[in-house]
Amino acid sequence: NTAVRQVQNPEGKNEEQDRYPLKHQIDYTAHEWKYRPDLSSEEGGAFARAWYVYVERSRAIDDQWIEAANDQLEILLTVAGLFGTVSSALVGQINDSKNPWYDQFLSYMAWSMWELHRTGSNHILTRSPDDDLWTPSSHLRWMYRCAQISQFLNASVTFLALLAKQWINEYSARTRAPAPNPRFWAYRRYDLNAELTYWKMTYLIESLPVLMQGSIILYLIAL
Repeated sequence: NTAVRQVQNPEGKNEEQDRYPLKHQIDYTAHEWKYRPDLSSEEGGAFARAWYVYVERSRAIDDQWIEAANDQLEILLTVAGLFGTVSSALVGQINDSKNPWYDQFLSYMAWSMWELHRTGSNHILTRSPDDDLWTPSSHLRWMYRCAQISQFLNASVTFLALLAKQWINEYSARTRAPAPNPRFWAYRRYDLNAELTYWKMTYLIESLPVLMQGSIILYLIAL
């Protein structure tokens, strides 16, 4: 490479001319126009042009992904918060309906005592209260299970969305932290991105809307 440059520039006028690649300027890429080509002795250094290009491309990709993920997580947290309030009210209402009807049972016992005192017979006390006063119907139990599962899925979506948002904010803060040179930044970004890939962060965020939809479907079934 050095011998070719000496043929192209036998006088070796200055170092700046030696930096430009051996091709016509019309064939330059955008990065070749933006960043100076490296000297042959600097192509693998900490400030080589390849690292600057990597930093620029990586930041563009990260900014787009972080913005999209944050928007999706914010929508999920808003929906989960509103839906959690509604589903909690339904679970409380079904739970109250599932409990024994003590007022009716006390009324039945008072009436039985009065009949015993009036007639002197104990055949009324031998009758058991209606089973519906103590045992909820199968339909009510099915509604309660659906509502409970719906509330569990909603709480899971909220927890995972908060966890994912915290990870994304930490990733964004570390990748935007200053670095001594672009090569160090590239290595640091690679390690952080590898951790997100290992924990399947993208798949986790994409699965949250499915869980939220399942929670809403179970809530509608419980209604």
